[in-house]
Amino acid sequence: MSTIHRTHHVGAALITGLALALTGCGSVKPDPRPEVIWPDGEPTGPLEDDPWVQAVRTSYLELDIAIATRDFSAPALRDTAPIIRRETHAHLEDSARERAWAFTPGPRPLIPIHVDEAPNGKSATVITCYAADWYITAEDPEPPTDPRGVLLDIPVTIEDGRRMVEPGVLLNDDVVMNTMDAEVAEAAEPFLDPREDRNCLLDDAPRGYFDPAPDVTLEYSPDDIKF
Repeated sequence: MSTIHRTHHVGAALITGLALALTGCGSVKPDPRPEVIWPDGEPTGPLEDDPWVQAVRTSYLELDIAIATRDFSAPALRDTAPIIRRETHAHLEDSARERAWAFTPGPRPLIPIHVDEAPNGKSATVITCYAADWYITAEDPEPPTDPRGVLLDIPVTIEDGRRMVEPGVLLNDDVVMNTMDAEVAEAAEPFLDPREDRNCLLDDAPRGYFDPAPDVTLEYSPDDIKF
């Protein structure tokens, strides 16, 4: 597999970089599971049928639903991304304590760029362009129109017959282009974004939205988050 020079660890700190709105506090129940609406069609592409990519999409969808509904109890999330589930739950609790609430408007835009499967077929890394700021708040209730794309390297392993998605790691675009395999650089180059605060483009990533949309005016405490 490729030698990966990793920058800072992302884990499940999916709220990193978000300017959170400050409001109040309340006691609310988790929302029901929403549907996903794809106004312009679901993601398509040469890697979408890859089982490693499908595992990543499934886990991240479940995670975004958990953030939007404040319910981390879904078996699909627990059974495919236990570490990310635990870490993100802790971050959401911290945000609630700080009276800073944020919600995901839908599955975060994500473009799979490269899959590097281990020779034994029991693990892989999935490099994606991933929306780091896919959140809405009471102060900013509309989804970002130009999401900030970051390169994320996501390890996936097979355990007890299930693909388990591990915490991802941010990749520097310079490292991807100059240190990793030529195949990775070739796949990543069309997506690179020269802007300083981001490193990949999500222009072609389909946008999906939850229906019903999260109520960004909700004010909840850590005890209102189901785990």
